Amino acid sequence: MNINNLHLQFATRKKGINHLRIDNIESAVDSLLRAEEHIKKVDENIFHWKWTIICLQNSLYIFALTVAAGSNSENVKKKNGHVIDFLEAIKRCIGLKYFVFASPLQLSHDQKNSILWLHEHFRNNLEHFQPNQHWSISLWGLPNLCIDVLEVVKFLSIDGKHISYHTKSKKNKVKSSINRSLKILKKSKFYDPKMKLKVHSKLNKHFP
Repeated sequence: MNINNLHLQFATRKKGINHLRIDNIESAVDSLLRAEEHIKKVDENIFHWKWTIICLQNSLYIFALTVAAGSNSENVKKKNGHVIDFLEAIKRCIGLKYFVFASPLQLSHDQKNSILWLHEHFRNNLEHFQPNQHWSISLWGLPNLCIDVLEVVKFLSIDGKHISYHTKSKKNKVKSSINRSLKILKKSKFYDPKMKLKVHSKLNKHFP
């Protein structure tokens, strides 16, 4: 993936539109908006939690890559030319400040824990589901997890002032989507503000 200019091009039959053009910001924003769409429907069909988790993880990953890269995509590439993985991208954002006016990311214990559960447990298992696998997921705590992740997305995409949007309307769209999703999640019957997620077994390994 080229973090500076990711282009996906598909021919279509529709006259005048024959390319899908995506850069890293557009991709992160699209995943964020898709997450909101699924969050709105989780009470109608609980399978929307699956897509909420996958879309949130993707949005957080791309926003983290964008922040960690700064103005140079080489900052997020390994020696073999591949882009760094999800957790490495998050770690590199912590305390990072490329721009004078930007604020460095600081994660709370709960946010670190929720990010690990999101990526290591839920997203990876949902994305790479095995044949004949059976899995029962408790919905209690999922809104709490998503709220923690959305707060990090909000900082990376808006509050930290690390990202410059092409238009003010795009920035406002991101901010509004996050706020709407947070509001919906806090009204969920599975949300409990006093509830704490179980500490992930790899928390100290990844965030010592």
